[in-house]
Amino acid sequence: MKRELLLIALVLLVLAGYGQDCTNLTSPIPGDENVLVESDISWEPVDGVNGYLISIGETPGGTEWADRISVGNATTYSPPVGLPENRTLYITITLFFFNRPDIDCALGSFSTEEVLVAPGCATINTPMDNAIDVNQEAIISWEYVPKATGYSINIGTTQGGGEIVPTQDVGNVTSFDPPGNLPLEEEIFVQIIPRNENGPAPVICPTFSFMTGEMVELPGCSRLITPFNGETNVPLTPDLSWEEVPDAIGYRLFIGTSPFENNVVSGAVYSTNQITVIDFEANSTIYVTIVPFNAGGDAIGCLQESFSTIQGCGPFFDGNTNELVQDLRPELEFPNSFRVCSNDLPTVLSTDAVADQFRWVRLSPNDGSELELLSNSDQVTLTQEGRYRLEAINFSDPDGANTACPTQQDFVLEIVAPPTINSIDSQTGNESVQLTVNASGSGDYEYALNNVDGPYQDSNVFNNVPSGNNMVYVRDKDLGCVVSANSLQYALSEAFPNFFTPNGDGVHDFWQFSPPPEIGEIAIETIYLFDRMGNFIIQLNPDDRGWDGNLNGTPLPSSDYWYKAIFEDQDQIQGHFTLKR
Repeated sequence: MKRELLLIALVLLVLAGYGQDCTNLTSPIPGDENVLVESDISWEPVDGVNGYLISIGETPGGTEWADRISVGNATTYSPPVGLPENRTLYITITLFFFNRPDIDCALGSFSTEEVLVAPGCATINTPMDNAIDVNQEAIISWEYVPKATGYSINIGTTQGGGEIVPTQDVGNVTSFDPPGNLPLEEEIFVQIIPRNENGPAPVICPTFSFMTGEMVELPGCSRLITPFNGETNVPLTPDLSWEEVPDAIGYRLFIGTSPFENNVVSGAVYSTNQITVIDFEANSTIYVTIVPFNAGGDAIGCLQESFSTIQGCGPFFDGNTNELVQDLRPELEFPNSFRVCSNDLPTVLSTDAVADQFRWVRLSPNDGSELELLSNSDQVTLTQEGRYRLEAINFSDPDGANTACPTQQDFVLEIVAPPTINSIDSQTGNESVQLTVNASGSGDYEYALNNVDGPYQDSNVFNNVPSGNNMVYVRDKDLGCVVSANSLQYALSEAFPNFFTPNGDGVHDFWQFSPPPEIGEIAIETIYLFDRMGNFIIQLNPDDRGWDGNLNGTPLPSSDYWYKAIFEDQDQIQGHFTLKR
């Protein structure tokens, strides 16, 4: 008891030192009784673990029935010949890490059933039943039979004859290598008889058969070149190459994330000794078996090799801090749409995300494919509406030479028209003016007077406005874009004629400033006129009769001309008019 308590204390001390939680059995549950001997053993996954080793024994930490067997990243183990009957079994799962010490987790115990029935019959695996051209050096294998604790095999050239191997006890295994070579071009009959302490299978088990082929020497096995066996930090999309084998016409490739499961590539055939694999799982052990073959069959006894991939984006344990890194991908909070007024272009968007690198990309409006990289910084300048993508990227090493861990957000930029000031109506009182701003557009607008920063009001009417020149501002409440106008520009639109006809008929013979009386006194100091090329023509006093269309006594041609009116406070307004002859 003292020894067991000391062991538990040491385990807890190790776990506390690394801040790592152990896993828990999920099937069977600790304390379960009468567990079927053909049961799988399963446990909860642990974040950041590179793999698992399982040990099964009849004492805490014991290894009589499984001694630190690697299962890769799998969280289920199927004992190849089942569990022993009527035993209390203790399970230890070892958390395997590339960059720190392993952690042993004692997960408790359960009791197996007492088997009271004989097992059923077996099914042959290799060679397959009715196979042809089987190599004379073939090894015979079969499926585990629940509750079996041993097998006998009979091999002959006649059904049940036993000419090659008379009925023989081969033990509690699931394969048998016949002594010597099998006869060539012959039908071979195989019978497998499972048994346990209750006796052999209670029925006559089936006989399987296959045909051997001609004499052909099998190729030898191959080994990995890149990545080499045991290599670590292998990229997720590596080139796999292996030794070329003379006399082989091809290679069968088996790849998995567990020694017992070919869940990546399962027996694919390649004629060359190099392939590129796309997207291995990060932070994993990859198991590879290469089986050369020729006309005589597959190479026999080829060993499984393994390598480990880069840590990827997480979760994984940082070997320097012993802390669990859940995810290297940046946190990115960014809207999926923006609306910008056309008069605010170009617009600058930025992100406050923390990342090693950024990518701002313009996307196709049709299929969302990337069209153009716009920026690699934390901000971008946009000039047109459309679909875009922001990608924030961290790298799994400081130099950015390893796995990219991106977080992305697609968004849409919509460009809308700003408000339009159609007119500014004014009504003059004794000492002040009332201005009414008439704006149009699709937005919800607010209004300010003489200061672009406000204050803004919902009403478009301003009372008690001082007479003279005033600036009005209209702002979109949602987008914040602002347009402005000079109140006198609108109030005086009728004071500056759009045209005149200096033909001496007494009508519109002069272009002259003539403000309507309702706008009150206008403090214009002087008016300058120019031709359409910007050449100065004449300076007018607001009280003058106006311009008669001549320059130094010479009539100027019909055309557009410009005016600039200067106020006493040096504000100015300008516009154009037409001279017609």
